Amino acid sequence: MLDRPKQALKDAEAVIEAEPDDTDGYVRKARALSDLGQRSQAHEVLELAESRVGPGSYLLYWRASLLADDLEYEAALFHIRRSVALEGADRFDHRLHADIALGLGYTDEARDAIDQALGLYPDGEFGQYTNALVLLAEDRFDAAESMFDSATAAGLHQDYLGDFLAALVAEGRFMQAIKMRARYKNRQPDATSDAQRSN
Repeated sequence: MLDRPKQALKDAEAVIEAEPDDTDGYVRKARALSDLGQRSQAHEVLELAESRVGPGSYLLYWRASLLADDLEYEAALFHIRRSVALEGADRFDHRLHADIALGLGYTDEARDAIDQALGLYPDGEFGQYTNALVLLAEDRFDAAESMFDSATAAGLHQDYLGDFLAALVAEGRFMQAIKMRARYKNRQPDATSDAQRSN
């Protein structure tokens, strides 16, 4: 019996064979290859898909996402900009755009992107979390903490606390990070255990 990534790869190849003009099979194959550690092959599959099927926001999203996973942020930004320029770009496109722009230090671009994502779906916990990170980059530290609280109230897993605290520390906000960690520990001691181990 094949393990899950290998089975996913086999299934994706069957989809491509049955529907070679459908983007979904190529994306599924690229994701399976990525899970198997075959990153360059994953990128090649998506490049091939674009040459066969043409660009679409879904395909370009995944091109950008896999490149960002490989820390190839400039290339990722190129493709996510292409994606959001197309009709039909959704909140996932805009949120990824914000994440990538933020990784490159393009704070104004990240702000525009996350505002568009939240305009489409203001209650999403991941959009709110990205907004909290953008607020940190804008030096709006109290607003960032409040936005993180909103994200957790909307359902964001407490494991994200460790990353957010690390971002606060990176900005020199040591006391704020300590107080916030204590606040979450007192409020939800079990939920923060994983986040505490990450610091």
